[in-house]
Amino acid sequence: MRLYEAFVLLDSAIASKSLSSIQEEIQGLIEKYGGRILRSGVWGERKLAYEIQGVKRGTYLLYYFYLDPAKVADLRREFILNERILRVMILKEERSEEEIMQLDSLEDRSEQGKEEQEREEQTASAEKEEISSS
Repeated sequence: MRLYEAFVLLDSAIASKSLSSIQEEIQGLIEKYGGRILRSGVWGERKLAYEIQGVKRGTYLLYYFYLDPAKVADLRREFILNERILRVMILKEERSEEEIMQLDSLEDRSEQGKEEQEREEQTASAEKEEISSS
């Protein structure tokens, strides 16, 4: 068994309605292939750099888990076939279990995302005012 890190991107509109069921589903998929989750959580909501399937904002989930390397491709395929998941990235994790348990990267950063969204809206309205006054 090897340690992996997975980022899962969801449509924020879907995540706001059924986040816990999606998290349970992802956990079930990992366990279906004999994986053991070390740590998981919501990484936060962000504006996407570009639209994915018409979606502009996404919610990121982060998972650290042990899995047999021979089963990673099958797990990735399950993620890709899931209609509620926009994107997934699974990476080999080089850090130790102790280092991962000490990370603060699983704290929900939605507040930061909200502040970022407010700044973007203020910038957009200021640009509209400039254009209309020209």
